[in-house]
Amino acid sequence: MFTGLVEETGRVVSVRKSAGAIRMMVRVKKCAVGLKKGDSLAVNGCCLTATQITRRTTGCDIAFDLLQETWTHTS
Repeated sequence: MFTGLVEETGRVVSVRKSAGAIRMMVRVKKCAVGLKKGDSLAVNGCCLTATQITRRTTGCDIAFDLLQETWTHTS
């Protein structure tokens, strides 16, 4: 269960469905500091694993690969 503080509000920049998963890309600034592939990040209270991190001068785009079950039962 998520018990931490909210550090920032990210923005969903893309959602792409494939045969095996749904890739959601979220743009953040503060949460990216020290984050590495495989780390978990709470997104709307649901812990998701970062599968790709694209660093930019204004922050980061973090990809999360979601199974249909996660997509269906979270908001």
